[in-house]
Amino acid sequence: MTKKTTLKVIIITLAALLVLGAISTGIYYYRDILFSEDVLSRVLDEGGISIHFIDVGQGDSILIMTPDGNMLIDTGTNSSEPVLKSYLLELDIKSFEYLVLTHPHDDHIGGADMIVKEFDVENIIMTNSDEDIEIYLTLLSLIDEYDVNVIEAISGESFSLGELTSTVIAPNKDYGEYDEVNSTSVVLKCEFGECSLIFTGDAEADSELEMIEEYGDFLDCDILKLGHHGSKTSSSYEFLEITSPEYAIACCGTDNTYGHPAAEVMYRLNLFKIELLRTDKDGSIVFVCDGEELTHIK
Repeated sequence: MTKKTTLKVIIITLAALLVLGAISTGIYYYRDILFSEDVLSRVLDEGGISIHFIDVGQGDSILIMTPDGNMLIDTGTNSSEPVLKSYLLELDIKSFEYLVLTHPHDDHIGGADMIVKEFDVENIIMTNSDEDIEIYLTLLSLIDEYDVNVIEAISGESFSLGELTSTVIAPNKDYGEYDEVNSTSVVLKCEFGECSLIFTGDAEADSELEMIEEYGDFLDCDILKLGHHGSKTSSSYEFLEITSPEYAIACCGTDNTYGHPAAEVMYRLNLFKIELLRTDKDGSIVFVCDGEELTHIK
């Protein structure tokens, strides 16, 4: 048997073993995610939730699935629409009770037009932005066309999805009072039983300081989605200290030109012994929570 033939036999054998393993365990492979479909279904059936930090490259998109419906926080870039759509369809997502759009930048609202047109969206939560950019103005027209209910994000107000409670904790000033659009980002603290998560959009250090002053120890959480993809302008020492998460998530693209996540942020995370997960290295990141324990399954 030649070396080439031997290699071919090995490849065919390994492929067959992977297929048989997938069939026997109920596991399927989608992009870079190894899911157990049974696990996700069982979590929902038993009243739990799953949280998905979807790998949309250099952008944000976070899906929360609950027994009472779904919430999507940001939608990645316009160019990542096919990835986002495929991910959602693999999970048989058809509708969203809430679509949260943190701020009008392409890497956060780029796929929102697709979501509004192709999924049933009941409510959109966003700021009262006055940005005069095409992608945002087009989205506003679509929201009117599809008659989607818009809820202005106001700090201190909460909304619920079954047992999941989400509280808006930023922005804490009027839109026009910020120098940077990033710091106008809607920031949510989501609580489900004993589990808590903070999703920061691109909020920078000035917004973080306002949250600390306004909410103090309420900012303690289990998972922190790092602001601005792990940029050095966010995730300040003070914010990491008061949030004190077990996990920090950096949503960033492979070999991105911005250097996200920044070395300074990784140093701070190390100081507080916070485990960093990042979509550029780990692909899409998935947690489940039963109301008591939070489990990282991918």
